[in-house]
Amino acid sequence: MADSKTRVPSLQELCELLIARQVSVRSVLEWLEVLKDDPVLTQCEVLNQKCSMLVSDTFETLCHMHGIADVQAALPQENFAALVGSAEARAQAKRQMQVRGMVVERKAADSKAPAVAGTLALQELQEGVVWPPGVDPSLREVYLRDDDFSSTFHMSRSEFKGLAKWKQIQLKKRAGLF
Repeated sequence: MADSKTRVPSLQELCELLIARQVSVRSVLEWLEVLKDDPVLTQCEVLNQKCSMLVSDTFETLCHMHGIADVQAALPQENFAALVGSAEARAQAKRQMQVRGMVVERKAADSKAPAVAGTLALQELQEGVVWPPGVDPSLREVYLRDDDFSSTFHMSRSEFKGLAKWKQIQLKKRAGLF
């Protein structure tokens, strides 16, 4: 007597799984074309999911390998537009991560005098800013004005100094000062 929890997959399901295992970055566009044209394969849920996931996970690679025109032709227009938008967002995030701690866009006001502890605004010390002369990058919180320090860290300087080093670093990262 068969256990009610044991289910034998149908031949169609087994074929779908076998075909889905063969889908790769090299062949996914061909499979998408086949899926569009064949009404029987259009119903293959496993194959459709595999192709969709592979396209979304490797969109930039697909465009590089096959050309953006071929990728666009293989996908529904709304899916292609969404993937292009998410690819641009990922590229922007990647560029931001690559320039972390370097001069990006904003610049602090030009000042020839060395920075004095407790005299600078938060915006003048955050990542992506040219810091005033004399600022020690590892101790940027020291140069914050008192009101900026307390509103940024929600504690006094002495309380901050009493924290464990890892906690100080964590708070400085949140404030863009690490």
